[in-house]
Amino acid sequence: MITPRLARITVTAPDLSSFPRREPDQCVKLFFPLPGQPEPSVPALEGADVAGWYRRYLAMPDDVRPGMRSFTVRRWRPERAELDIDFVLHGDTGLAGRWATAARPGDPLGVLASVGQFDQPENAPWLLVAGDHSALPAIGAILESLHPSTRALVFVELDDPADEQLLHSTPEVRMRWAHRANWDSPPGEALVTALRHTTFPLGAPYAWLAGEAGLVRTLRRHLVNDRGIAKPSITFTGYWRHGKAESDGYSAQELAELNG
Repeated sequence: MITPRLARITVTAPDLSSFPRREPDQCVKLFFPLPGQPEPSVPALEGADVAGWYRRYLAMPDDVRPGMRSFTVRRWRPERAELDIDFVLHGDTGLAGRWATAARPGDPLGVLASVGQFDQPENAPWLLVAGDHSALPAIGAILESLHPSTRALVFVELDDPADEQLLHSTPEVRMRWAHRANWDSPPGEALVTALRHTTFPLGAPYAWLAGEAGLVRTLRRHLVNDRGIAKPSITFTGYWRHGKAESDGYSAQELAELNG
């Protein structure tokens, strides 16, 4: 347990010694075995057809297809063939949270490498990072990857102050924690408020935003419409959607905002 609501699970397998580590916010697809399965059936990667795994996943029979969720890699140790993956725990709700709460050494888990999106231009005068609890693993990895001279403002929203972490950073990094007023408060409300009331350094930053999809959309609109930051200078990813599972479809409005 890293904090009261964050569990760090270390997974290992021989193939992880050559894990294709790329961006610091790199994602993986995790596959959880169905009840009674000794291990999950993970769709194969076949040659250059990287996207084909998802078609093969959807084509699996219902009694074979494992549950799947997306996570970011917190840390990779190739010399030990290990990956650290942080799980936000929400009691007994949610497929991944239930698995992580009950996980014991030797439990099987399927891992499929994906990609990240962090791509800070060399000429960006400073970096803006913002996200919620689900983005903390990627934020930690991003901070560890920065050059010591990189100036950065980092905003993180948590449900509970007890979940604040001591993250590795440099003297040029400023961390700001926002906390939800109560469980009825919309996700992201405290973070958006904190960002709106912050005076930015001079120059247009490169911005990296991640977390609940509605929060990310609101932050992006604020940066574009109120701060005048160009869309190409903003990387944004919705890790989860309030009240919905990863397998739920997107509405027309959500798709338009994702592509806009």
